[in-house]
Amino acid sequence: MVVADQARMRRGLQLPLAGDEISTGLRILTARRADRSADRVRAINRRQPHLLEYFPAPERVFDDSAPRQPCCC
Repeated sequence: MVVADQARMRRGLQLPLAGDEISTGLRILTARRADRSADRVRAINRRQPHLLEYFPAPERVFDDSAPRQPCCC
């Protein structure tokens, strides 16, 4: 959000060039972050069945598919 706000507020900013070293570096870092995020999600999804095998009770308590009762606060 900070980058978007700065881009909106500053009128003197120029568009980055396609072959610019900074643009290329940012593109590589962004792709690596997306890859790392996907790897983390895959690792968590692989771990879940093993956790359920040893600890089934928390899955029943925190079941997101079950309908929830409205809060009476």
